[in-house]
This record gives sequence, structure tokens and C-alpha cells, in this order.
Amino acid sequence: MICNIAINQRCSDNMTPGRETFPGPAAIVLVALEHSIDQYHALTTAPVARWYPTAHPKSVHYAVDLSGNVYQYVQDQNTAWSIDALHNPTWPGIQAATDPASQFLFIGLEGAGVLSNISATSLARLLCCLSVEHSLALSDATVIVARDLDDRIDTLWSVPDNLIALAISECQNGMTVNDLVRCCEDNTAAIAALTARVDDLEAQVCAITDEDGPIVALQNAVAGLQAGLTELQLRVLALEGGQGDWAQQFAQLAQAIAQHQLCIDAMCPPASPAANIEYYGGQLPFTALTPNWLNLPTRVSDTVPPSVMTGPMWAATLATAGTYFVEARARFAIGDWCAAKQAWLDLVVNTGAIRLHTVTIAAGGVQSVELVGTTTLQVPPTAVLHLSAQSNDTTALARVIDLAWIKITRI
Repeated sequence: MICNIAINQRCSDNMTPGRETFPGPAAIVLVALEHSIDQYHALTTAPVARWYPTAHPKSVHYAVDLSGNVYQYVQDQNTAWSIDALHNPTWPGIQAATDPASQFLFIGLEGAGVLSNISATSLARLLCCLSVEHSLALSDATVIVARDLDDRIDTLWSVPDNLIALAISECQNGMTVNDLVRCCEDNTAAIAALTARVDDLEAQVCAITDEDGPIVALQNAVAGLQAGLTELQLRVLALEGGQGDWAQQFAQLAQAIAQHQLCIDAMCPPASPAANIEYYGGQLPFTALTPNWLNLPTRVSDTVPPSVMTGPMWAATLATAGTYFVEARARFAIGDWCAAKQAWLDLVVNTGAIRLHTVTIAAGGVQSVELVGTTTLQVPPTAVLHLSAQSNDTTALARVIDLAWIKITRI
């Protein structure tokens, strides 16, 4: 959220991802929870069918208790199940939708919706922040109660007196709309500039390590020079069968060749017999609740011929007998995570999987999650492997892995 206010993250699965065709909420709806906040925590985190009738809102986006504490149960971009139907609505902005709740953002008030002084202040600050976040001008057209949508709801008949004026005052005292928008735009521009710089650096690295880049050209030139030296050595051996003065010349020539070979070995040492395979990738799309096959397009090193098949179905094939040490990591871009949810990284080998690392979220909120692990493999049998990442956190169904990396060494 664009405002820096304390929000206790609570996760409720009683929601629908997205808002149908609506780009954002058209109004903020206040609804009485009809229970204490502790009782409502238990009710809204218990799974329930979307249209199953209940005497309380199945879920809300935010809740404010009588002590002024603010809680978030459903992300703004998703639909909370606060109402099931429209009945004699008086709010004039109703639009056609399969789920009538998809047009609104819901804030639950503890008990029957009566506010204390401290809860009124917290609610006003929350309204200010949400109005800036979703470009809603605070008025009686954008802040309404659930009864304005369904007249069968017999609690909280109207928006509490002076609440909207208090929210407008909170916006004007210190964090104005213009200040918040300017701050957001400045940060967005800085992030875009950094992203462009990273893309430029990645392009430069690719140009250097590409198959027709300078490193490969140098390796080819060294290979050609070594082939020429081998041919020359063979010719020297053939001529060494002669007699007389030629023997001394042959010895001098052999000594010169040996000196050149020492120079080549010092500048370009021969490849180690160990197999070093190393690839990485960035800005990889990730979807929760399903295995994500990680594509690592950038090569640092590989065997000759290559052991890796690049592309969306990235895979490495280990066919040479031996023991292999595998190191891997996957780092998620900074985002919201829900407490007690998990993310894990698997090494998929042939038809099975080896769990490299599992992270359990200790405390919900905005943070970075990184998965790091190692394992060893024995070949034979031939191993065809790739990395797979997964999470059961639906706080954000779509995420980005900003760095994924694997290194395989035959030991």
C-alpha cells in the first residue's frame, strides 16, 4: 500500500482471484463483522463455499477492531466475499457482474460497527490511503455501507458521522495525494532505470559469451595454433631420422617448439577433466500452486559438446560415469507473503525429484524469499535434470523469480 501504516497481515482463502472485468474497486464498502475480531479471525480463515449462506461476511479485504488495529485478509486486486447478492440497492454506480462483490473493496468493523475514537482515527487513515491507492475521491459516493447494496442487512445503516471529513483531514495533514503520487512516480522511475541498466549489462555479458563472441573466437584461435604445433612436431620427428648437421638443427627447433608450448599452456591452460556446467537466468515468471520449470538461458560454462538443452524446457543431461555435485538457488523478487505458507525448490531427475530447500514464512508481509540447496548424483544411470520451484501462498498468484542459478561439477 502507498501509505506507511501498520497492517497485520492475515490470509483468508475465502476469495476469488481478480475482479472480473473491473480494473479496480469503484467504492469502499463498510460492513459490520457482527463478531469480536478474534471470533472473526476464526470464521474467515475456515474454508467455505462461495454461495453458502452465512450470518457474517465470509471475508473482507481489511478489518478495524475497537482498539484501532488494522488487519488485511484479502489482497486489493482480488474479490472478497462480503456480500452474496444485491437487493434493492440504492448506490447508483451498480454495473453488471457475475459476482456483485467484484466491484467493491470491503472494510469490516468489529461487532455491530460502532466506532471508538481510536478505531475511527485508524479507519479514517485507512480510507485516506485506499483512496490514494485506487484513485477514489473521498465522498459519500465512494464510501458507503453494505446496506446500500442489500437492504436486508440490518446493521450499520449509514456511514458514521464525520468519518469522511476525518479521512479527508488525515490526507491533508502530512501526506497529501500529490505527495504520495509524486513519491510513487519517483520510485517507479528509479526502478525502471535500474531495470534498464541490468538489461544492458546482461546483453553485454551475452555478447561476450555468445557462440560468435570474442571468448569463443579466442578459444578457436588457440585450438588452431595447437593444431599447427602438433603438425610441426610430427614433421620434426620425421626429419630427426636424418644425419649430420640436421640433427643439431632439429634439436634446436624442438626446443623452440617446447618453449612455445609452455607459453600456450601458461596463457590458456588445458581444460580440466571435471565437468563444470553453470547456467543462470533472471526475471522468470512464477505461478503459485503449480510446479514452475525454471529456464536458465545464460551460459557461464558447459561441457564440449554441451550437456544442456536451453529453452523453455531447460534440461541438463549427465551421461559420463562419475559423481556429480549440484548447487542451486532461486530468489523471488520482493513481494507480500503470508505467514506459515511455504516455498520450495526441487531438482527433478528423470522421473523423480530431490527436495533441495523449503522455506516456511515466519511472519507475513513484504519480504524477499530465497531458496538455496545442494545434492550429489551418481551416474550411471544417465541423469536428465532441471530445476522446479513451487509455493502454496496465494497472496499473489503471479510472482517473479529475479535470479535462478545452477552449477554441476563432476568430482
